[in-house]
Amino acid sequence: MLEGEYIVEVNPAYCKECGYCMEVCSYKVFAKSNTVNAQSFRPMKVVNMRDCDGCEKCMMICPEMAITVTPV
Repeated sequence: MLEGEYIVEVNPAYCKECGYCMEVCSYKVFAKSNTVNAQSFRPMKVVNMRDCDGCEKCMMICPEMAITVTPV
């Protein structure tokens, strides 16, 4: 799971598929999941963690606080 200098995680139980994280991320770290959560949303998933620069824009814009960015 450790691919870069930061660990980026999305809690699929809280994600409501708003896509804000994809909009603010310059590095294409996020994509929509193919699975559906208990609330019938397709939560975001992390697909390119190694390019994350740790800016935390995704974490700050997430209305559900479903994203964490942790330095390695």
